[in-house]
Amino acid sequence: MIEVEEKSTDEYSLLNNENMKKLAIVGFIFLGFNALGQEASNETNNHTNVLYRGFDNKLVIDQMSDDNQPYEINAINCEVLEQEDDNGTKNLFVVRTKTRASTAEINIVSNGKLLQNIRFNVENLPQPTLFWGTHVSGSTKSTSAELTVHYPKAVNFESHFEIIEWTCTMNGTAFTGKGNLLSKEMLDYSHSVAAGDSVTIEVNVRGEDGIVHKLCGSWVN
Repeated sequence: MIEVEEKSTDEYSLLNNENMKKLAIVGFIFLGFNALGQEASNETNNHTNVLYRGFDNKLVIDQMSDDNQPYEINAINCEVLEQEDDNGTKNLFVVRTKTRASTAEINIVSNGKLLQNIRFNVENLPQPTLFWGTHVSGSTKSTSAELTVHYPKAVNFESHFEIIEWTCTMNGTAFTGKGNLLSKEMLDYSHSVAAGDSVTIEVNVRGEDGIVHKLCGSWVN
């Protein structure tokens, strides 16, 4: 079992045990995971990548050699832990930020020699966007009963949000409800909105970090 040795308040070192791992490292795959284990991936090279605060960022070491070689992973401003994956992904690690620092680094070292350095910008999870059916906030109104929340397309991991409650305002009339489905009364009333008028929907939504946020969107008839 790989053990974590705390080096300082903001520096951690992940060491391999007696079962030495293959080490010819040709790159990394950085996986964004939410609390439910949903994922999407993108390759990372020797450029700056992103770690999200309050989030289990996952990293795969990509290897292509049969040689065994001892190594250690030194992490600055973050924590690196080996992770078992139900999908059979090998050499999978969780990276978690531990400080409010705006940058972090992971260095792979073998016999005192630096083999690879990965640099990260550390950011808060981005502001998500409210959708009414398939219509994003700022577009035309929908006839769908479903509300959803998604991250921007630039965020390359699958998002999961729980809409707790909603309030819809049209022509000075307000409708409220629980969950992510709009009421029949609200949808029926939306048909009376004049051309050019707007429909405003505000939701309380819980994100991957467990924090409840308010989101507001508007749609034009």
